[in-house]
Amino acid sequence: MRNPSLIGRVILHFETLESTQDVAIDYAKKGEPEGLVVVAEEQEKGRGRWGRSWFSLPSKSLTFSILLRPPFSPKFSPYLSLFPALSCAQAIEELGIVCGLKWPNDILIGNKKVGGVLVEMESRGEKIEWVVVGIGINVNLEEVDFQGELRETATSLCLTLGKQLDIQELLQDILKELNEKYYLCLSEEGRGKIRNMYEERDLLKGEILEVILGKGQTLKGVGEGIDERGFLRVRVGEDIIVFPAGDVHLLKRENPRKI
Repeated sequence: MRNPSLIGRVILHFETLESTQDVAIDYAKKGEPEGLVVVAEEQEKGRGRWGRSWFSLPSKSLTFSILLRPPFSPKFSPYLSLFPALSCAQAIEELGIVCGLKWPNDILIGNKKVGGVLVEMESRGEKIEWVVVGIGINVNLEEVDFQGELRETATSLCLTLGKQLDIQELLQDILKELNEKYYLCLSEEGRGKIRNMYEERDLLKGEILEVILGKGQTLKGVGEGIDERGFLRVRVGEDIIVFPAGDVHLLKRENPRKI
């Protein structure tokens, strides 16, 4: 399927794949131009950040990956998580649902996760060779579809709206937002707009957080939003510490936001 926009110029649709990420990465390494989208009705080995698996069900989840070759420095790579999460949130909000964003890649409805973003990339020096952004949205899952702890931590658009949705229509709506937001990421002024729109939905700002640094190390502080590079800012005592990436947990909501 061909699409006149950059992201979605070519869409490869599969009934079943182990991972849309793996297929898109393979195309990236072969030199495929940016804008390719790989969509799967079902992923057998879908994955999220930090090696976690991504739960999805055929005809109930939207799972796809996009190939990008951004012309900016790797120092702005956090935006490659921010702009897709923002794009998904805005497309979902068009359905009448209010979303929140948890840095760097989670889309939430209330306190439950409805979608997420996984970014994998290769760079050399100051050049990004390729980026593959994986996106997963829980669309038509029912309560019975969520097992174990997912019943407490995850939700779907269907559960929120009380009706089934057309997954392909949602995909097209998200692709439209992705094209608009990717263009903004290419300039300093545009990244400022991304940052402002993201912070309107930022669930971590002003809240008590725990950042996992690796090797059992953690840091606790108060979220202070994101900086011009898309890095997370955390206030620890009188100091502000910035993180280009990390696993963040919300420990306590001092200023609960209605979303």
